[in-house]
Amino acid sequence: MLRKAVGQFGRVGRTKRMVTLVGILLLLLGVMTVAVVLADPTVDGDIGGDSAWQSSDVVVTDSEDGLIADEYDIADVYMRSSDDNVTFFGGFEVYSDSMIFAENASISFAFDTDADSGTGGSVDSGACPNIGAEYRHDYLYVGSGDYINRLKRWTGTAWEYHADALAAESPDYEMAVAYYAIGLTETKCISVAVYFENRADDPDDSLCDVTWCYTDGVTVVDLSSFDASSERSDSPVVEPGMLALLGLALALFGAGGLVLWRGTGLAH
Repeated sequence: MLRKAVGQFGRVGRTKRMVTLVGILLLLLGVMTVAVVLADPTVDGDIGGDSAWQSSDVVVTDSEDGLIADEYDIADVYMRSSDDNVTFFGGFEVYSDSMIFAENASISFAFDTDADSGTGGSVDSGACPNIGAEYRHDYLYVGSGDYINRLKRWTGTAWEYHADALAAESPDYEMAVAYYAIGLTETKCISVAVYFENRADDPDDSLCDVTWCYTDGVTVVDLSSFDASSERSDSPVVEPGMLALLGLALALFGAGGLVLWRGTGLAH
């Protein structure tokens, strides 16, 4: 059958073959575009140079704080799911070109997975006391180039080690954790807090009520509520990159299918 199809294709005119080949090319470009859209971030401390992050929406932009040095001042915060909807990726950039980690400095992502601020624990030093988190991802610099990177679970009275996790060092902070490891196995919207304990004289920076929605089986990004610990007014920023790439993929698929159908029709 394949030999027959190839033979028929070889007997059609040059114009007909060209139309069919253009259709095939457009379909392939559509597939490649979808592959770009669904690429996962690489947890390597380079948010700005990672197309998988830059094609995602910024969940919130924390306004610059004059009391906090730019090296410790949280700017754009990113959250997204992996393309298979199994892993949560989180990260943020600071207002400086690079983040500074002093000894015993730490970063925490806290997850209120039961959506009840009255249960669970807070993050370190009493930051975000009303988060009511059940899980917390801690990233601690202990000095001499060594870091502790762990996922903890609230037992009702204290934070205990739960599992190893993945995070990247400065200049930008990134982390990844499996949804099942933080108890998310069914559709639910939760609150997420981000805390940067800089161990400097500057005030610590924290975001205490970023809403994230996990949908079982389907990847969903929700740019919802936000409340900064310093009572600043911050607004979510929506980036159109992901929608543009998806639109391009659909357009290429449609154009390729149309051209391929016309080419096949001309070949008969």
